[in-house]
Amino acid sequence: MTATATSIHSNRKVTMHSTKTLTELGGSLIAKDDRAKALRDGLLQLGIVQLDRLVAHLDDSAGMVTDEVHHDARTGLWCPLAVALDVATLVETEAIRVGNSETAIKDLIVGIGRESISGFGLNPISGVRGSSYTTERVRDLHAIALAIRADASEC
Repeated sequence: MTATATSIHSNRKVTMHSTKTLTELGGSLIAKDDRAKALRDGLLQLGIVQLDRLVAHLDDSAGMVTDEVHHDARTGLWCPLAVALDVATLVETEAIRVGNSETAIKDLIVGIGRESISGFGLNPISGVRGSSYTTERVRDLHAIALAIRADASEC
């Protein structure tokens, strides 16, 4: 199996959980798992509009890449932060050529992110100890994003 093939995930199982259950799961993961905290830290750099865009994408069970690559040219899928930044739309409307170079793709995402978010970064979590965002990546991502949104709405 290629790296690209293993990186495409669907969150069909996520839709079977209620928003409340996922939000509670996210809070629980963040409280006890370093990988969840690292993922949260990456998502915390997003504004509410961007976080809502990511949650809506997850709610709609839309595809994304969640492992090893930031963009899959074959399927057109992007990583969670690129989804939140709406990189796909910008690439289409601005006719930006996206090749297969992972470095160029990372640079594109970071460049777009830094246009609206000072200090934006891709926040890699590889090597961070913990069990979150390993086998249930989309579910964990959805749960943590919902927990962040719930915390933001309480402020």
